[in-house]
Parts: sequence; structure tokens; C-alpha cells
Amino acid sequence: MDSDDKLRKRRALGDALRRLRANRRLSQEDLALEAAVDRSYLGRIERGEAAMSVDKIWQICQALEVSPVELFTQAMAQEKLLRDKEGLRDKENKKRRRRPGAGLAGSQNQGKPVK
Repeated sequence: MDSDDKLRKRRALGDALRRLRANRRLSQEDLALEAAVDRSYLGRIERGEAAMSVDKIWQICQALEVSPVELFTQAMAQEKLLRDKEGLRDKENKKRRRRPGAGLAGSQNQGKPVK
């Protein structure tokens, strides 16, 4: 797993966690208190900047009253969306680099007299 893949998975897990928290109308502060974790750590998790240990996953899931399976199911769906979005962006960038006629101005007249 490369670093881009790890970052995408962390972002997906953070997005899923944020959605579950928002659906329960909890602030980061409320969830942090309930799960006995630091609010800034929770914020870093939601932004995909920090990884969670198994113990922290259990603590946070218990505070949200969801199973880790539910959290990871949502995270996997989000990760697929992020991967698809990145794939589309890559395709668009390749199309821009391969515009018809781009870079051919000098090569079209090779071997032919210029009028």
C-alpha cells in the first residue's frame, strides 16, 4: 500500500466518522468527551491526518453507538468514491496533456518546404 493509498483510506475513515457523528448531532467536543479522547486528536482523525488504534476505534464506536463494522462499511464506500474521483481527475489530466495538435506545430512541416 503506497502513501497515497494510506492517506485516501484515512480520509475515508475520517469522513465516515464525521458523518456518523453529525448524524447523531454530536460536536467533536461531545464525542471526544464521550469516547475519552482528545478533541484535537478526533479532529485530526476526521481530516485523515491521524491513524486510530483498535482500542480508539472501539472507544469511538461505543460512544457513537455503532459497530466497527458500520464505521468501516461507510469508510469503504467513501474510499471507493475518493478513488473513483481521483481516477476521473487522472483521466481529465491525461486528456489535457494529449490535446490534438498540441506540440505538433514544428513537426508538421518536417521535410516539406515552407511556403
